[in-house]
Amino acid sequence: MSSETDFLNTALGRAGLPAITSLQAQEPNAQWCRTLYPPLRRAMIRSYQPNFAKKRKILQPDATGPVFGYAYAFNLPDKCLMVIEYAGDLPTVPTTDPKYYAITTTWKVEGRQLLSNDSIVAVRYVEDIDNPALWDPMWFQWLATLLAADLIDAVYKDPNRSKVKREEAIAYWMPSALATDGQEKSLQEFIVDDLTWGRQ
Repeated sequence: MSSETDFLNTALGRAGLPAITSLQAQEPNAQWCRTLYPPLRRAMIRSYQPNFAKKRKILQPDATGPVFGYAYAFNLPDKCLMVIEYAGDLPTVPTTDPKYYAITTTWKVEGRQLLSNDSIVAVRYVEDIDNPALWDPMWFQWLATLLAADLIDAVYKDPNRSKVKREEAIAYWMPSALATDGQEKSLQEFIVDDLTWGRQ
């Protein structure tokens, strides 16, 4: 099980920099990690939405609703980086069981709230998972290599070395991470209408 320090030292090693004792240490390399690592992690999770970061939750309405435009405001989970699926009321089936909620478009995210006309709301979202022990192993390697490129830029001011490391992340680790992530679900049937099929 890899810790946060293990992950950071992997990135530092790939950048040719000395290891650190922890992210909170006063060593220069730890300070660079504090600056570069959290925003990179959050940006990557928001952009690529890995399976390990996906969560589901029923939201509770905020006591103060929107000023106009929507009936309800719901506070997003604290570490929510992006809402990727929404389920709201299904009037024809009165139930509080979220598996019966309708998929609608009557919602919008503003700030740290989700606005909706539905009184019951469930979401699927991506969460900022800062514990590398919970990451997919291929994601660990991909992010460590990208962080190494950022560290080379910051410490050595060497764009050529940084470019090589970034190309390694994109050409080698990214395809493996995305392919592995994409395999963790059932196959979806591909339906082609008769007209399209006849043109093949």
